[in-house]
Amino acid sequence: MENSNNVSIEWVNHASFIVRFKDFSLISDPWIFGSVFNNGWDLLSQSKFTLEDFASVKYIWFSHEHPDHFFPPVLKSIPNEIRENITVLFQETKDKRVVKFCKSLNFKILELEHQKEYTLDEDVKFSCIPNGVEDSLCLIKVGGKNILNLNDCVFFGEKDLKKLNIKDNIDVLLSIFGYAYRISNPDDKLKRIKLLTSC
Repeated sequence: MENSNNVSIEWVNHASFIVRFKDFSLISDPWIFGSVFNNGWDLLSQSKFTLEDFASVKYIWFSHEHPDHFFPPVLKSIPNEIRENITVLFQETKDKRVVKFCKSLNFKILELEHQKEYTLDEDVKFSCIPNGVEDSLCLIKVGGKNILNLNDCVFFGEKDLKKLNIKDNIDVLLSIFGYAYRISNPDDKLKRIKLLTSC
């Protein structure tokens, strides 16, 4: 892929996307094959992004450890000569399980302090903001654009969002995969309506 002075966002699959700008590239939560949650979840479409395509990626960010976001079989399948050129971004945790696992596969690691802004590349800043016990969201300031990825983090209205204390205007908002949160059964229509009208 040619380097571009324009910011691009490319959807990969499920909660995964790639942000590209000049020489910078970051993929989030790359679940690109396989089943998760005891074979209860499958991808809705086959990924066009391949293991060899990771050669064009500089950073991988994982929002949290659920297998539809952090899927070890994908990481193990990336060729080692590609893995050693990628830096994994993950929030600091007490158990450091994700960090230890990724180090064992020869990825470079950057443990992210909560809400600290990191310069990843020229004209690229990245912040990881925790939400709840294990989830996190990220703010990517890239090429003069601000991309906020809420991922699976849930906010019930403007009041909750204000607690994030984000001062920047947001150009692109990426939000939750809706049925991944709480009310997912087809016959729970009334519960979904109640939830939506309470926001």
